[in-house]
Amino acid sequence: MPQHEWTVKQPPLMASSATENREKLFARLESFLSFEYMLEVKMAYILSKEGHRGQPRKQKVAGVPIRYFEHIRDVVLILVDELGIYEISLILTLFLHDCPEDSELVKLPLIRKYFGANVADKVALLTNDFGSSPEGLKKYVKRMINARNQPVLLAKGCDILANVRTWPDKEMAIRQLATKIPAYKAIGEAVCAQAARDYEAIAAQKVRRLIIEALQKKCSEFGLQAPAF
Repeated sequence: MPQHEWTVKQPPLMASSATENREKLFARLESFLSFEYMLEVKMAYILSKEGHRGQPRKQKVAGVPIRYFEHIRDVVLILVDELGIYEISLILTLFLHDCPEDSELVKLPLIRKYFGANVADKVALLTNDFGSSPEGLKKYVKRMINARNQPVLLAKGCDILANVRTWPDKEMAIRQLATKIPAYKAIGEAVCAQAARDYEAIAAQKVRRLIIEALQKKCSEFGLQAPAF
């Protein structure tokens, strides 16, 4: 038989910033979620990881960009570890929240098909269809707030917190402070104002406080003036 040489394209080298791994994360969630819910979590995890495969973050470890999926996991960990919320639709939403924008594989119709309208509608509200211009960002935030879906605002708070904590350098911090602070303020206020239950109010106040603390810490690290919140 003829010999064939196969050329395999290697994925770009990317690092992991997390001490967390899949086994630790799943073990933690299994303490609170049913077997059926864990099947959904595992599917969302797989789809998100595959959807973001090969995508780097600007954050680096030893000079190597970390995998984008580390951000996804960070956001889920903020929800469950720091806010103490194990609500299944929010966990699934956070695993999938960046897929429609950043993945060619995992779009809203697929999310709706396999996870239902509740999750798909939350992911849709978190998906920025308006672009990154100041006007586009205003429209995105306004749509999210006007939907009056407090869990979505809480999910966005987790996303903001994870992003601020991982600003990699002063240049990024200056750019984000110049463009994102009005959106951060509006979401921080709305997530508290729209809380209908005690646990929602507690989680909302905590995520807003953690965002403020993260902003202050990053501004101090880079020698910048922290914004009034």
